[in-house]
Amino acid sequence: MSKRPAPSVAPQASQEQSPSPSSLKDLISRGIAQSCTFSNDSTSGTVYVSSGKVREDFTATTDGKETKSHIIVDGNTSYMWTEGSKTGFKMTFDVNATPSAKTSTSQNGSFDASANINYKCGVWIVDSSLFALPTGVQFTSFGSTPATGSNSSQCSYCDSLSGDSKTQCLSALKCK
Repeated sequence: MSKRPAPSVAPQASQEQSPSPSSLKDLISRGIAQSCTFSNDSTSGTVYVSSGKVREDFTATTDGKETKSHIIVDGNTSYMWTEGSKTGFKMTFDVNATPSAKTSTSQNGSFDASANINYKCGVWIVDSSLFALPTGVQFTSFGSTPATGSNSSQCSYCDSLSGDSKTQCLSALKCK
């Protein structure tokens, strides 16, 4: 008897490819529904792409502590939250820039949608429920973020928060 996948895991076709360097920008531009896994020094996860929408479920390890986070990008808005938290972050960005999901960082720690990551992708049978925002999470808006902002400007958004929300924000953006 085959085992059913966990509810948060969407079905995936069996045509998975070997890991190959690609950027999130490339994945989106292909225009096909796909699910991709990735792993680097401190972050691993899965990215779902369909019709210009992106969802990323990832685990980041900072100072030996694992944090499970999620990002949904829809249009020019990115929603980020951490498991177990009742608050999340909502950011808008230049619609002509690549959506700001947290899969890759440049030398200064800011997101680089053009950076190549070894994604292992397969055609994905779309589960549109993965692009729905979670219930019970309140999103705090950071307003409009610059398309080419530095890590220090991204990290400054976290300064307006306190407690676990600030810690999760700093961890998700890889701020020290």
